[in-house]
Amino acid sequence: MEPRTWRRGVRVAPLFVMASGLILSAILSLGCLEVAAAKPSQGNSAPGVGKVVEITDLNFEAMMKQGPWMVVVSASWCPHCKQLEPTWTRLAKKLRGKVRVGKIDGPENKILAKRLHITGYPTIFHVDRQGKIRDYGDRQRDLEHLSQFAVSGYRQYEPLPWYYTPTSPYGQLIKAILEMPRDLQEVYSFLSIDLGEFSSLPPA
Repeated sequence: MEPRTWRRGVRVAPLFVMASGLILSAILSLGCLEVAAAKPSQGNSAPGVGKVVEITDLNFEAMMKQGPWMVVVSASWCPHCKQLEPTWTRLAKKLRGKVRVGKIDGPENKILAKRLHITGYPTIFHVDRQGKIRDYGDRQRDLEHLSQFAVSGYRQYEPLPWYYTPTSPYGQLIKAILEMPRDLQEVYSFLSIDLGEFSSLPPA
């Protein structure tokens, strides 16, 4: 019979090799997704024209390349957010063909909310075709003021500093750091549940 210590060594080594490979694969996959998102969309049609588009952690980069945008970050429990919803829907229809209108659920997309430095709800901002962000601030939230800011009014204000932009190199670094615990948890779940590696190790 083979010594137990030797069998443990044989099983643990592939485990770390496999984990390293999965992490490397995840990093490479993320890079491929970023490159794919950077490619311009084909044709003139785009999803969400004339209606509010749901923006998430997963589609933010790709969606922002179809700008310009007016985006609100809100929460389902926020009364001011609920009050804004009908106006936001009308804004999407009014800006059809000019500016796309999006919505981010902050509590459901915590990583994206942190990358956008959200400190309260609702937060409204404009994203131009170069990806520069301008905060709408505490201005009036009626249809006319929102649409005027979206079409031309934003030009009167300086964009936020580059490090506040999620698509900047700094923003991408923050994204990778924030996503690391989630990615490691997925690797652990894959190894322990799908492959049963940890549960199958012999006792010490």
